[in-house]
Amino acid sequence: MKEPLTSTPTELLEIEQLIDDLMADFQHPIHNRRHPQHADCAKALDNLMEHADKLRNRWLID
Repeated sequence: MKEPLTSTPTELLEIEQLIDDLMADFQHPIHNRRHPQHADCAKALDNLMEHADKLRNRWLID
């Protein structure tokens, strides 16, 4: 039988906190499609979320 999960990795917690902060900051370009940096911010957020998913899966599977 597998051992119980250890505490959540620090990097994953930091990423989740950053995403929470971005979603709470309504002045950030991620919330304004007309902002010139919106597309770059959206792509960066997608990449960050993908990285967090990989970390989470690795943590849960290992």
